[in-house]
Amino acid sequence: MEYISTSSDERLLGMCPQCGAAVRKSTSTKDHIPPRSWLGKPLPDHPPFLRSCFDCNNGASEKEEYVLAFLSVVLSGTTNPSKQRIPWASKVLSSNKKLLDKLKGARISSPPDQDLSWKPDQKIFDSVILKNARGHILYELGFCITDDPKNLVTRPIQTYDQGAWTNILYAGYGALALWPEVGSRLMTRLIGGQDMVDGWIVVQDGIYRYRVDSSGLSVETIIYEYLYTCVEWQDSDH
Repeated sequence: MEYISTSSDERLLGMCPQCGAAVRKSTSTKDHIPPRSWLGKPLPDHPPFLRSCFDCNNGASEKEEYVLAFLSVVLSGTTNPSKQRIPWASKVLSSNKKLLDKLKGARISSPPDQDLSWKPDQKIFDSVILKNARGHILYELGFCITDDPKNLVTRPIQTYDQGAWTNILYAGYGALALWPEVGSRLMTRLIGGQDMVDGWIVVQDGIYRYRVDSSGLSVETIIYEYLYTCVEWQDSDH
């Protein structure tokens, strides 16, 4: 990714994206959005990161590990650590028996002629996706949204029909109802096109991309070209 500076209000950029509290280096942790463990190697240059307060970031890594490991076993069709499509998941499942057992328990028995089914811990998924969404808003637009969202969607892309998915993929592309603040990272991207493809900000091709509504009222992500997520602070129809 390209390095993009911002002239957004420094007071806002010095806030925790999760609770809005002022943070200092001594009372915060570096928080990559998305987590670096979700990305493939080599890591992209200049991946987005912010600083989150200790309380908000405490325990987040364990939840982020669960989400990526769950996606890996679904994509791989097995919990066998040596057969994971996501290399990082292979490593963590080999060393974390508690997580491995939890994922084994998420497998739903299916008839022999049907694909496997898996039941995620939705509370963990929602927590991680919301955390990322708040981080994307602060990073791209320079302000915090700490309110609870009205809608939060996590849905496999394959469950959409082609027409519905195409509408989501290109929704609003080329049109802006509201323009981002001058000097924000999102405005810089919209003018120069840095890291953007069809309106999506690409962190790593085929692995993670996101789209932030210019008003800051919605954040969408596509993870491993399998999972679509949408967090909205206004009503919609996803």
